[in-house]
Amino acid sequence: MAYIDAAGVTQTLASAKYQVLAGERAELRPAYGLSWPSARCTPRAVTITFTCGFADVAALKLDPIRAAIKLMVGDLYANRESVSVGAGAAEIPMSLTVQRLLAPLKIPRVG
Repeated sequence: MAYIDAAGVTQTLASAKYQVLAGERAELRPAYGLSWPSARCTPRAVTITFTCGFADVAALKLDPIRAAIKLMVGDLYANRESVSVGAGAAEIPMSLTVQRLLAPLKIPRVG
């Protein structure tokens, strides 16, 4: 985490001075007994750099995703003649099988 101080100098805030509250909506908070430093009142005065993804890619269950993609591509190929040039866009519904394959992997939207 970096910020621009009142003098216009970019400072890096030590990780011991804040805590990360992990979860679906992660939060940053000052460490116990501390407060945030004063940052210059300017757009983008605070920059937070983070890494996201999966720590153990080998543990991921990618087979349901691959199967769902293959089913969806197959459905689109089988029904390719239903698309006409110049027509308005229409939603293509996912098959019940695809929905069931992907349901355990969905993260609910918050807010």
